[in-house]
Amino acid sequence: MSDAPEVLRRFRLNCKKRGVCTHCFSRLAINGLTRCRHCKRAQVASQAARLRRNYLRDIAAGKCVRCHKEPQQATNKRCVKCEAYHYAHKEKKHP
Repeated sequence: MSDAPEVLRRFRLNCKKRGVCTHCFSRLAINGLTRCRHCKRAQVASQAARLRRNYLRDIAAGKCVRCHKEPQQATNKRCVKCEAYHYAHKEKKHP
């Protein structure tokens, strides 16, 4: 069995220790993080696109956008339980 994943893991740990980006291995990482600005910006954009895609998928399927299990209400994108939680949390946050 190949130990390539172990070698890559050790290499990433070494990069992290020396402050090099663990994604592209070519630029210095941002202080306190393990990625450079370019890779971090790309990760944020990718995550935003993924979240939007999942949100639209749930709406099209008629599922609750919070719990992804129960069907949504006719006038809302959340199920009854999640809607109740949302308004209770909102009242607690903004009395």
